[in-house]
Amino acid sequence: MTTNQMQIAYDVECYPNYFLAAFKNPDNGKSVSLEVVGENNSLSQKDRKKLLSLMVKRTTFGYNSNRYDLPMILAAMKGLTCRQLKIISDEIIEKDMQQWQTLKKFDLVSEYPITTIDLMQVAPGVFTSLKLYGGRMNSPRLQDLPYPPYTVLNKNQIEKVKDYCVNNDLDTTIDLYNNLQEDLNLRVYMSKEYGLNLMSKGGAQIAEAIIQKKFNVGS
Repeated sequence: MTTNQMQIAYDVECYPNYFLAAFKNPDNGKSVSLEVVGENNSLSQKDRKKLLSLMVKRTTFGYNSNRYDLPMILAAMKGLTCRQLKIISDEIIEKDMQQWQTLKKFDLVSEYPITTIDLMQVAPGVFTSLKLYGGRMNSPRLQDLPYPPYTVLNKNQIEKVKDYCVNNDLDTTIDLYNNLQEDLNLRVYMSKEYGLNLMSKGGAQIAEAIIQKKFNVGS
């Protein structure tokens, strides 16, 4: 896929006393992990700046990331504690909140130019899990979340969650990204052709967006 920025995979894990934002380069396998340990702790100012730099200077891609991971990243950049982040995480999951609902409710609208791709709509299939895609692609490591999300993690459990995120979820996300290159390249072309951001849209959504622009529907 051709864009002006390097593409990196990203994923978020959130527990009552642990928050992780992990990133991985699909070209060399190098990863970056930004962590918070302790329910009343938040990302340091240094890590918040690093997180912002990763989100702005790279094109990130994830799975179901526009609905979950991106709002969580924005919340972490505001300096929210693990306890506060877990509240947002639970709301998104339990109430099946759309991105706009989460951003509005928790005042998370980004003032920064973030470019990100959600592979969920691009991939063929409706509400298919990342793990199922991994099985279809013969991804080498398929694993469930090691501990229920309500668990208060100890040091050893934190390391296992981190390993799961970096070496399971991110690798499977990268496998899917590589398998979707033809679809993503088409979206790059069409986004430029129509002056729209179509990178995270499915086929029907792309058609709807183009029709709306051509005929000024809803304006």
